Amino acid sequence: MRNKLVYALALAGVLSPLLAQAGPQQMLLLIDMLKENGTLTEIQHQQLKAAMMAEDPTPSSKQPPAQQTLPLPASEPVDVMVSTQGGSVKVESYDGRSSFQLTAQIAADAAWYDSDITDMGNAAEIRYARIGAEGTLFGPWEYELEIDF
Repeated sequence: MRNKLVYALALAGVLSPLLAQAGPQQMLLLIDMLKENGTLTEIQHQQLKAAMMAEDPTPSSKQPPAQQTLPLPASEPVDVMVSTQGGSVKVESYDGRSSFQLTAQIAADAAWYDSDITDMGNAAEIRYARIGAEGTLFGPWEYELEIDF
């Protein structure tokens, strides 16, 4: 259920520039379609419809429309935690038994000679670039994947 909500929010974020141009009837149609395919619960469906009905159908061009956020029901636990500590993105299950972290390494050299008349001695190169992922699966299993360019 939580995954469907995440997918719906991601879809809304991607389509938000297009939806901003859509009228209230198109938005109500989209909300009904999301309810029919099971992406929205009945409570979420009613909250969105009420929010759409409460909005002024012809907002002034001087004021941007206020963005509303709907709180998640307290009964749905958080499945994953996302952090950016250490300069990398890490996704971890709530119980800490599974995790996924992106890694990257770059080794570069550069030389610049101030007293040299020609540019022949100046140079820069990348020795290697590595992109990878590491983490744990279900507690005892660790994995690491690294691609060298």
